[in-house]
Amino acid sequence: MNIAGVCGAAIVCAVLSLLVKKHNGEAAFALQVCGCVIIILYVIGEVSQITETIRDMAENFSINLEYIEVIIKALGICFLTEFASDCCNDAGCSALGNNVLLCGKIMILIAAMPMLQDLLSLALGLLSAG
Repeated sequence: MNIAGVCGAAIVCAVLSLLVKKHNGEAAFALQVCGCVIIILYVIGEVSQITETIRDMAENFSINLEYIEVIIKALGICFLTEFASDCCNDAGCSALGNNVLLCGKIMILIAAMPMLQDLLSLALGLLSAG
């Protein structure tokens, strides 16, 4: 499946959801979520190629793999929280969706703490050496 297939599947899912919504709103919402999950599962399969390329680049440029892992984790958290928040908002639960986004931001900060500590140690080392 390529981007045209993804877009086609999304449009078909959206049209079916609109048709079902007149009779059963909950089923329409479930149909939308299932369509989103199918698209995300497809994309996750493609992400492995990206992570391999990033690891190869990190090795070629002598970048610490821990930093790359933090970035990949942060991207994953962003994608998952955005998906969950959008689902909550579509279901009419905007407060819940906003809390999911807040939780995602906090989780990214937690994931980035080792990188922040290394950066501060480097800065303090440069200041004390000068």
